[in-house]
Amino acid sequence: MARYSIQSINQVEENRDTYATEPVTVAEVKAYLQLDATAYDTVLEVFITAARQMIENYCNVSLVPKEIWAQIRNQSDRAFPLPFSPIESVEAVLFKRCQSATEDLVLDEEYFINNEYSKQLEITSTKVCNPKQFFMVHYYTVADERAVFQQAIKAQAGYMFNNRDSDKETTMAPETKALIQAFKINYF
Repeated sequence: MARYSIQSINQVEENRDTYATEPVTVAEVKAYLQLDATAYDTVLEVFITAARQMIENYCNVSLVPKEIWAQIRNQSDRAFPLPFSPIESVEAVLFKRCQSATEDLVLDEEYFINNEYSKQLEITSTKVCNPKQFFMVHYYTVADERAVFQQAIKAQAGYMFNNRDSDKETTMAPETKALIQAFKINYF
């Protein structure tokens, strides 16, 4: 049985007014596909976003900045990782003291983020007496800008484009999986 589990997660991508925040551009995907026409630019924008989200979920990584509210159940008294790292900052950590009441923990006094190992949240508060607690964590992520993720997005968006009229459109391309398999983290 897992030591921790996600009960719910709400992600808000920052600056989503344009596609400029995507890690790869339409021009890069078109170069990857050796495609010159502009007729498919809008479709490629959609596939780039879908490919990025697929890779983020598979690897539990953030490829664009996000604001996250995660409700996590910790089954032990050990530290637990926060989903979708890298973490920029933690705004709040709340825990359920009882069925009807939540309580804030104070940064640096009652919890800390262990940056050395998978951005784990460690609770040091004496307020949390029952280790089997539900925690609500509000935090911000930054984009993981490793080139392997950018290549994987191009490969996946290209695969989705080439298979846009088949049922393979929503599956992960073998090339994409090969590129990111080493980065897959199963926290939960």
